Amino acid sequence: MKQKSGGNLKGVKIAFLYVDYPFGQEPIGIIKTLAAKEGFDLQLFPYPLPGNDQASAWTQMRRFAPDWIVSWSLSNMHVIASREMKRNGIALDKYVAVNWMNEVDINNIGAEAAKGIKRGTNVAGGSNHPLVQKIIKEVYDRGKGNGDRKNLDDVYYNTGLALWSIAVEGARLAIKKHGWPLTPEKIKDGLESIKDYDANGMIAPVTVTAKDHGGGGKTRIEMWNGSKWVPQTDWIAAYTDDVWNVVKTQSADYAKSDAVK
Repeated sequence: MKQKSGGNLKGVKIAFLYVDYPFGQEPIGIIKTLAAKEGFDLQLFPYPLPGNDQASAWTQMRRFAPDWIVSWSLSNMHVIASREMKRNGIALDKYVAVNWMNEVDINNIGAEAAKGIKRGTNVAGGSNHPLVQKIIKEVYDRGKGNGDRKNLDDVYYNTGLALWSIAVEGARLAIKKHGWPLTPEKIKDGLESIKDYDANGMIAPVTVTAKDHGGGGKTRIEMWNGSKWVPQTDWIAAYTDDVWNVVKTQSADYAKSDAVK
């Protein structure tokens, strides 16, 4: 959003749309911190579970007239949001979803109708990726696939594949360094030995250390062009110091709260 705004977010209107539940609430402290730092006009728009009723949030958002909408939603909530945007005359290309938007959601919105919508993603999508193609050849083409192969062409599938490939890589390194049998300590050391691992280009290069189990926390923005997802950025991680400051502050506050007593 900063790139699209000429490197300056001052005065830019950003709406944060979220399901009013811990998953949706988690980024609020960070996005408020960034609003104070970058000077953008932030407004929060919650809606209740199960996410079917977003009408009030979108009516208020229409009055706010945002330049961008960050959506911390999932599953059919994105479909409902697209309908509300159409009803309220808000352009779909302002919508940037968290990574839980997949090809099923696009099909439910409609491939042409969804044109311009954006999402953050941690993995490359599509079944044309070499790892997915190898699974198709070695597993599905031999009749050993588990589930409908149509589900292979989905970012959720690739997300699961990428996550488990990291786990397997950690185990492989543990065996290479320490041999059998595997133990929790060996696996931990194996995982913390991962360096610049990208699952054959499926993810941003991951380096795991004792201090950073997240591996770098990189994502990229993709846009639906009517037939496929097109990357709009490189793999990026920004404001990491600000993120960690908020995480540590909120964690310390939680540790002192009645919730842990």
